[in-house]
Amino acid sequence: MPAPTPGADRLMFDLIVIVRVPDPADAEPVADALRRMRPLCLAEDGCVGWEAYRSDADPARFVLVERWASRAHWEAHGEGAAIQEIYLPEILPRVEREVHPSTPLSGVPGTTGTPATETPATGKSTAMNTRPRIAVVGGRPVPVHGARELGIDVTLVHTEGQFDRAEAEPHCARILTCDITDTGALLELLGPLHEAEPFDRILTTTELSAVPVGEVNEKLGLPGTPPEVSRIIQDKALTRQALDRHGLSPVRHRRVHTADEAAAFLAEVGDRVVLKPGQGAGSLHINVVADPADAARAFREIEEFGYGGVLAEEYLEGPVVSVEAFSHQGRHVVLGVSEYRVNEHFVEWECSVPSDAARPGLAELHELTAGVLDAVGLTDGPSHSEFVLTPPGPRLLETHNRLSGAGIPEMVHRATGWDPARLFLTVPLGVDRLPEAAPEPKQGAAIRPGQSSEKATTNYQHSGDERQRDRAGDTAESPGGLRAAPWFNP
Repeated sequence: MPAPTPGADRLMFDLIVIVRVPDPADAEPVADALRRMRPLCLAEDGCVGWEAYRSDADPARFVLVERWASRAHWEAHGEGAAIQEIYLPEILPRVEREVHPSTPLSGVPGTTGTPATETPATGKSTAMNTRPRIAVVGGRPVPVHGARELGIDVTLVHTEGQFDRAEAEPHCARILTCDITDTGALLELLGPLHEAEPFDRILTTTELSAVPVGEVNEKLGLPGTPPEVSRIIQDKALTRQALDRHGLSPVRHRRVHTADEAAAFLAEVGDRVVLKPGQGAGSLHINVVADPADAARAFREIEEFGYGGVLAEEYLEGPVVSVEAFSHQGRHVVLGVSEYRVNEHFVEWECSVPSDAARPGLAELHELTAGVLDAVGLTDGPSHSEFVLTPPGPRLLETHNRLSGAGIPEMVHRATGWDPARLFLTVPLGVDRLPEAAPEPKQGAAIRPGQSSEKATTNYQHSGDERQRDRAGDTAESPGGLRAAPWFNP
């Protein structure tokens, strides 16, 4: 979609089109064409609502009711498949029409009513705000990019010194700081703002803020992921127990409290086991152990780390992939599947989308992802789930109710055209709709974390069962000094 032109209306754009079919014989073909237009329109960027109505009194009269995130989005709609492939050739030659850009008399949020004039520094308003209004707690600024163009007022709440204020300011109505892991601090900050001018949503894509934001939403009566669901997702043992109850992704596991218990689990499983913190992310303190002495060392190390106790699991052999999904009202859609290369500490140093390794069992992986999210109780928002593709089938490593790091959302966007970071902001407000099915990748993308995204992220053509890549030499080095397969050029 082209960028909005300077000075274009940045608020919701409502349109009513009155259609009359002069020849009764054309009424049914027009009705059929309008039915086929609807899903195409709703899938377009910035389409908040699109519906065609047929008069009961006069079957040759139709009314189209459209809502777009901005006039620029509606203008871009004219280049889309719905207009170019259906409306222009099949409908327009058969009809007479009146087009009415319109303003709701109710002045409900998101309409083209009087906008609030605010400054990032003060957040002061010179008029009643009629735009959708949300608070975003923590995270990188990327999910709030473009919020103003979508007519969304964002209050960003973050920890001082933990974000790039200069990057965030152009996209936010106000920026506030506090301890974003403290429910009381968040409630003290956001409660009065919500009372004065209610938020439509309070969202987070920061793991440490998931439970506090859930508690704040409960206290303020706002929708969102319940804190108990976030607790289950963050506690890896509780995640395993939820999967066991649903008969999903069988992995032997046990929460161990002493080094002797860790050694006993190793003896039961045999071969190798994994000892890791019961909570956390980023592959911190993950240990593969093969003998009692190694198990004792790993247990002490994790205990000193002190993050959620010690969880013992059987070692899973196979390629590691991650599934980026988005959920809305209990419907889960996989947006992309990426493939990792990891070093000896299980830290990802190279990642590509889509995954070649996952392709043969992609349907099973999609089904398991939905089952995992149902089992832990997640119904809305982004999720990042990591799996090992073992010979018996995919097995979950862990899942998170947040956007992935390591540039994966941007790679999914490049590969499929669907941007998880944008959906985080727009789907809860009804600005964007999820695709009806998992989108097919149109190209590939790859990244090597630890470098700037401009240098590390690249695209390559993806067609059928083969990826077309340009090779860049024989070998490349990872940030940790490991040798790897050639890097990919655009």
